[in-house]
Amino acid sequence: MPNIPGLRRFFRLATRRTDVARDVDAELAFHFEMTAAELERRGLSPQAARDEARRRFGDVDARRAELRRIDERHDRARRSTEWLQGLASDVRLGARTLRRSPGFAAVVVVTLALGIGANAMMFGIVDRLLLRPPAYLRDAGRTGRIFFTRTLDGSTDTYDNVGYAFLRDIREGTRGAVDVVGVSTGEGIVGDGVSARTAHVGMASGELWSLFDARPALGRFFGPQDDRLPVGAPAAVLGYEYWRRELGGDPSVLGRPLRVGGGTFTVVGVAPKGFTGVGLRLVDVWVPLTAGSASSIGAEFASRYNMSWFELVAMRRAGVSETRANALLTRAYVESLRRRIAVQPTARIAHVPLASLQPKAAMYSVLLDRGPKATDGARVAVWVAGVALIVLLVACANVANLLLARAVGREREVAVRVALGVGRARLTRQLLTEVALLAALGAVAGLLLARVGGAFVTRVLIPDIAFGDALADGRTLAVTAAIAMAAGLLASLAPSLRALRPDLVTRLRGGAREGGERHGRTRAALVLAQASLSAVLLVGAGLFVRSLRNAHAVDFGFEPARVLYASVQLRGERLDSVRTATLYARLAERAGELRDVETVGTTFELPYYRGFTTDRVRVPGRDSVTGNAEVHGNTVGLDYFRAMGTRVLRGRVWDPRTPAADTDAVVLSAALAKLVFGTDDVVGRCVIVAENDPAPCRPIIGVVADVRRGDPRQPGVPGFYVPRPEVPRWFDMSGLVIRTRGDAAQQMLAVQRALQPLAPGAAYVSVHAMADLVAPELRPWMVGATLFSAFGALGLLVAVVGLYSVLAYDVAQRRRDIGVRLALGARAGDVLRLVVRRGVAFAAVGVATGVALALAAGRAMGALLFGVSPHDPTTIGVVAVVLVAAAVAASLVPGYRAARIDPATSLKGE
Repeated sequence: MPNIPGLRRFFRLATRRTDVARDVDAELAFHFEMTAAELERRGLSPQAARDEARRRFGDVDARRAELRRIDERHDRARRSTEWLQGLASDVRLGARTLRRSPGFAAVVVVTLALGIGANAMMFGIVDRLLLRPPAYLRDAGRTGRIFFTRTLDGSTDTYDNVGYAFLRDIREGTRGAVDVVGVSTGEGIVGDGVSARTAHVGMASGELWSLFDARPALGRFFGPQDDRLPVGAPAAVLGYEYWRRELGGDPSVLGRPLRVGGGTFTVVGVAPKGFTGVGLRLVDVWVPLTAGSASSIGAEFASRYNMSWFELVAMRRAGVSETRANALLTRAYVESLRRRIAVQPTARIAHVPLASLQPKAAMYSVLLDRGPKATDGARVAVWVAGVALIVLLVACANVANLLLARAVGREREVAVRVALGVGRARLTRQLLTEVALLAALGAVAGLLLARVGGAFVTRVLIPDIAFGDALADGRTLAVTAAIAMAAGLLASLAPSLRALRPDLVTRLRGGAREGGERHGRTRAALVLAQASLSAVLLVGAGLFVRSLRNAHAVDFGFEPARVLYASVQLRGERLDSVRTATLYARLAERAGELRDVETVGTTFELPYYRGFTTDRVRVPGRDSVTGNAEVHGNTVGLDYFRAMGTRVLRGRVWDPRTPAADTDAVVLSAALAKLVFGTDDVVGRCVIVAENDPAPCRPIIGVVADVRRGDPRQPGVPGFYVPRPEVPRWFDMSGLVIRTRGDAAQQMLAVQRALQPLAPGAAYVSVHAMADLVAPELRPWMVGATLFSAFGALGLLVAVVGLYSVLAYDVAQRRRDIGVRLALGARAGDVLRLVVRRGVAFAAVGVATGVALALAAGRAMGALLFGVSPHDPTTIGVVAVVLVAAAVAASLVPGYRAARIDPATSLKGE
């Protein structure tokens, strides 16, 4: 065949990649030669013909470049079309293949959905808690909280709450470089009469809204003009969710009066949906800091340095470095301290950007002075996210096992296709497309599971956080897609590599039987990996469950489950001491009449809610003997100790039937008795509890159990109790403690309804369950126990299914061998034991490996546990028994099938 230029290009196979430059050069050369030949036929000499052809062609390099651009564009379009057509063909082929095996597809999709859903749910939660800045925040890197550290007389104190006088001084000292905003959120009473409700109320400087790129859903925000001294404008901005929930989204709400705490405010706007300020919790009503403080504290709030009730948030101006901002803030803080105290203090301010505060919650928990729970909460969330990843690995191992089993049945099909010329790259793409379809279906199902599971977790375990659409927004969807893709690739890696091995002759000859032998080791390794990871999950679940049980069983010094706390929010009503005492006496009498109430006491201080500390406890002739210890003092009345469930260890306490007796006595906690006297046998001695106490040295009539006031892992703090005077002062009584006959939380509404009619005017009776006040301290273990257990159960279920599939497939592959054994005299029980023994061997090796991994991880987990060692032998033993029992259960069905094989039928093929 003659070598005609351009002919090969014309007949080039479309499946080959085009060499555009070579083809363009060949085409130009072809046209040049044809033009020169035509000119020669017209009578020109060869050289003249070629010169004329060059003249006619003009700038050859420019034409060559233009033709290359045109051909490259066409070639890219052709390749894209071919790729899309091939992908569509692969998708159709994969869908048809999966449709022929609906059971296999369903098992794979469900398995992937469990792993992907668990990870999507945990990413949404961790993203909201630790990674994502508050909604609408303008610049998270330049906006942050302010933390104060002060050293005075050798004592260092770190805190984040200040008063208005400090805010004024710091603003003045940083003007032009840092914008400082005061923010306080907490519980308040909103509404009047029967419509009054406990709500989450925020007080903020008028400049708060400038920190955010947010527009009101209705009306306007209050601004600096509404937040001026001496008393700001009574303006209120409703939270979007509160507006929709309580007011039905009524647009005519603007201009209405709204009672918030002790003041009346006018609704001027509605915040946008999901707005939480600089925190993570939805706020129902926002009011100006000055107006809110004046209504709740009084006009003196602006000049008092010793009253702290809000936090400071600052945004650095553009061009102001964090170092300079901290220096300016610190200088302003030190100058403000000098105005208050004569001694020169050592102080500093840390301006921590919100973008870095959340992921470093553990680091800043000490600065926050909120005990270990902030650290534990963040660390537990990270641990649970890691556990979700383990569940995904178990699911991927199981799917890989299923794909390997399916690949054995298709080995001859794959070998035939390779022998007929199908490229291995194309074959790999087809296999991966099938897995991608399964992963996509698993991702969709996983997102549904994540929505349902995430709603349960956030509502039950983390109810205070506003998650909004964090479990289904773009970030979560993108991460879920990435997880699904990674899971599909991971699960299909081993099957794809095995399918592409070039042993065509063996596959064409042996088919499924010989392929199964080659796959046995890989599938066994995957089952062992599942068993090991399941053991790790179950050990973690067992440790957290035991920690939670220990936390619930701890002696708090009172009984949270059976105690309610009721207090009166006066909301602007003015009562003197006598009227206050009369009101609480009537409330206590009414509460005692309720059928489900056992007894009632009065108190000033309440654990986990409010407290009073002193360092003035001493004995006559000696200075303070408590050193730097924090001592809590409380004023109690009626049947306080029995109502709280606080045990009397020595002596006695006041009898509510004889309130006039022992009015100058004191009751100590065991810790305070040992701190002061070195022993708790102190009944009959006396102690001085305050410099201005009317009783100079109070006789000790009893010793009671210590009361915990923070982390349940820490012991109870020293404390003392004095009786309520006949005419209480404002600081002698803050509420009632009510002991119920059953679960106190179930009696909250009934008690509130019974007591509210006794409140004067706009006053509101607020009722809390002590269990709810203690619950935040137990939340890390509650979250850990619940999610570890749930994910551990998922991992165990997937591992059991994987073990069952391996044993069932093994029995099917060894059907002839088992038939031979039975034909030679083996009993059915022997065959059953053989299969079960293989399953137990898998479990035993998995338990050993998993326990080793759990022990290695125990050192990092130990700080999160409560009253249990990370190497707890009981937990490890229970996990081993559970896994072995699960292995036996998974082995029984394949074992029974193997024992019932008919030797004659199985040997017919031999």
